[in-house]
Amino acid sequence: MAVSVLLPCLFLALFLHENITPQKMPLETAAELTHVTEYGIEHADILDGMILLQGWLLETPDTILSINRNFILSDGARTYKLNTVLQKREDITTRWNNGNNYDNSGLEGSCLASSLEKGRYRIGFLITDAVNKRYYLTDEYLEVH
Repeated sequence: MAVSVLLPCLFLALFLHENITPQKMPLETAAELTHVTEYGIEHADILDGMILLQGWLLETPDTILSINRNFILSDGARTYKLNTVLQKREDITTRWNNGNNYDNSGLEGSCLASSLEKGRYRIGFLITDAVNKRYYLTDEYLEVH
């Protein structure tokens, strides 16, 4: 009986740890973008030991539905990819009102702040599709103490 209780708890603990630990990634594995159509970083906070990022990204109208997007944090020497969840953003489609559907442009990412070295990190986006991987670093920063 103890095994039937402990085994699911162990899997749950491993799942939660994996989803709140950022993944180190070398930026050299992706191409740098110098421009994206539009983005917004709405929240970049550290609360109760968790880094919480929320925003949206429009790269180009023709790729908005066929790409994966993640938040990244980079201090120049180290870059971390956060687990990121898609957020419906009908307000972005309404705001642009240009015939394109941007409802899937929202992002929410989080990770344990203690998983990162202390420092000042530039907030960015990692964009992955079937062909390639690219990143865009914003002019916004997050200080990890």
